[in-house]
Amino acid sequence: MMQARKFLPAKLKSGFSLLELLIALFLLLIILGGSLLLLRTVNQSWFRGESEVAIQTEARNLTAFLNRLIPGAVLINGGDEEGLKFSGYPDRIAFCVLLLENRKKTDFAWVNIFWKEKDGTLYVFEERAGSGRKNLSGSGKTGSQPLSSGVTKFKLSYFDGKDYRPTWNSGKEGSEEGLLPKAVFLDFQLSGPKSNEGRIFRHDYHAIFEIKNN
Repeated sequence: MMQARKFLPAKLKSGFSLLELLIALFLLLIILGGSLLLLRTVNQSWFRGESEVAIQTEARNLTAFLNRLIPGAVLINGGDEEGLKFSGYPDRIAFCVLLLENRKKTDFAWVNIFWKEKDGTLYVFEERAGSGRKNLSGSGKTGSQPLSSGVTKFKLSYFDGKDYRPTWNSGKEGSEEGLLPKAVFLDFQLSGPKSNEGRIFRHDYHAIFEIKNN
């Protein structure tokens, strides 16, 4: 008696068809593309979060530093001397301030804060009357020192009690001779590092420093 022959389906004999192979490749591309897109989104979110934290910290430190100096601005000898008057422009400000070293000691300091748009850096120069040149930002170095980097906008204006002015000069040649502004308004923008995709995150900030010695 002859044994019955076993036959395999023609489909299994020939393997995968071209159509099935194309469908499998298409599904694989969809999965890989979705995974890459998800990875990119997570990376962008992480970078944005890191940039925002860094920018917020920089803005907080900058405003705290300026708030320690500008409100304490004073005029000495009527502001007649070049180094003892209040001089303000949109991109820089210079004034004399009375610093409280401790409960028993105070010291005068000449402060010059200026912004260089070309390199996006805010600089500070201070000279103390009692101890000579010393950087108030804590570096201990003399001369102008970087105060904040990544400053893409820095604009100062000065309040006279009615309006904000773009400049202020308390010296003899100035229209505000012997006077201090009531307050200083600062409009600035900070930017974070550039991402791998070339994106840069920026934030705008505003601050008002009320001068106490009016």
